[in-house]
This record gives sequence, C-alpha cells and structure tokens, in this order.
Amino acid sequence: MMTSTQQLCNNLKRIVTSSLFNNFTLFAIILNSILIACVDYRFVDDSYQPRTDGSLRNDVIEKAEIVFTIIFAAECLLRSIAFGFLRGKEAYLKDGWNVLDFMIVLASILNFVPGLPNFSVVRGFRVLRPLRSISRLPNLRKIINVLISSLGELANAMVLLLFILVCFSLFGVLSWSGLFHYRCRLTPFPVRMPLNCTSIADDCWNDFMMDVVTNPGAHRCLPIPNDDVIWQFGRQDCIWPLDDTDLRVCSETNRGFHRCLGESSFMGRDANITASCGSNFDALG
Repeated sequence: MMTSTQQLCNNLKRIVTSSLFNNFTLFAIILNSILIACVDYRFVDDSYQPRTDGSLRNDVIEKAEIVFTIIFAAECLLRSIAFGFLRGKEAYLKDGWNVLDFMIVLASILNFVPGLPNFSVVRGFRVLRPLRSISRLPNLRKIINVLISSLGELANAMVLLLFILVCFSLFGVLSWSGLFHYRCRLTPFPVRMPLNCTSIADDCWNDFMMDVVTNPGAHRCLPIPNDDVIWQFGRQDCIWPLDDTDLRVCSETNRGFHRCLGESSFMGRDANITASCGSNFDALG
C-alpha cells in the first residue's frame, strides 16, 4: 500500500506533467519575457538599473516581477517534491535544463531578499528567463541538444571561418590604413591652446577660435610635421578643430571623392576659411 508521501508525489507528478500546467508555465514565461523587454531605461539609478520612481511602466513591471517570481518558485518547488530534488533517477537537478531554471529562480528570489545589495549581475539573470521555455518545448529541446552536440564537429569549420575573417580584417586595415579617421578641419594644422583658455566652457573660447581660424599660423602647434619616430616633441596641449558643418569622411589624397569646402563666415562673423582634411593619427595630428 502506498504511503501518504508516495501518494502526494504521484498526485504532484500528474499535475506537473499535465499539458494544462505546462501551458500555464509557458504562458507565464512568455508574458514575463515581454514585460522585461518593455522596461523603460530612460529612468535608471546610479548603477544604470531601471528605477520605479517617475516611471509608471517600470513600477508595474516591478510589481509583476514579484508575481512571476512566486509562480516560478512554486513550479520549482512542486517539481522538486514530485520527482525529488537531487536524489533519484528523475530528480529535478538531474536535468541540465532544470539546473538552468533553478539558477534563474534562485537569482530572482535573491533579488527580493531585504538587506542584500541589488547586484546588476543578479538582476541580469532575468534576461535568461526566455531560455526556460526550452525545457517546456520537447521538440525545441531536441534541436538545441543536437546543436550543442554538433559543436565539436563544427570546430574545423569555425577555425576556417575565423581564418577568413582575420584575412579580410588584415586586407581592410592594409587597404584603408586609417582613412576613416579623416575629417574636415578649420585649420591646415593643429593649433596650440593658450594656458588660460583650455575648455570650450571658458568665456575666452569663442575669441580664441575666431583668432585661430583667421590667423592659424600664429597658433601652430609644432613647427614641422610630428612624424618623428621617437616623438621628440612629446605630448602637446594642442587641438585640431573640426568643421561642425561637414562631418563626412574627407579625402586627403585622390583615393576618395569628398573634398573639404571653405567657409565665408564663422560664428556669425566674416572669415575666409580654407578647410583642410586631416586626421589625429597622421603626420600632422
């Protein structure tokens, strides 16, 4: 005759293996995944985690998170009682997908324990919740298991793909050689910043820039191109002002088509500016 414990386990097995229970759990996982994707990250705290104050959406999602955590914890508890937690052939933790489920549920519970710091890593485990649907869909589990088991056989193909990517990367570096760093500049060379005016927030900055674009030679950073292999001039407090009206990649040589155009005014004043193309990584920069 079965004991009351055995009868309880058998009844729970019929419940947790029923299609109604599995469909309800799958629905909860899908709904929870949708809510996680709807978090409003315009409202975050100092650690860039979503906060509820000021955002009704985040407040609703945070309250719903408690409900989903209770549902998933109850599911984990029922399956552990029905099949055993660690001991037995059908024990809950004997299945690798159930181990993933248990870790996600445990991380969710720790997130609500008072006194524990709100680690972003723990909250990040919630992103893995959509993976719990794999253990509820047998056909999907078979596909994932076959994919994982075939990774060893795909090692040679992955090495070949990596080799091709490295070849194309080297080809791109050698072909373009930093040409995407070139932008239109307001001066033909970098200019030195004065000691009393080193920030765009300073009151003197506009007057300094106006003087720079009208007479750049008086502010030249270095007398010759800075292409010495030993950097004999060392670090310089210089800038090479960008032309904010033309932020396209320009061409210093004949390898491109975009040329920098001059301007007749600057900051609302008359100024004959001949823009030049340059990079922070070339001989001048």
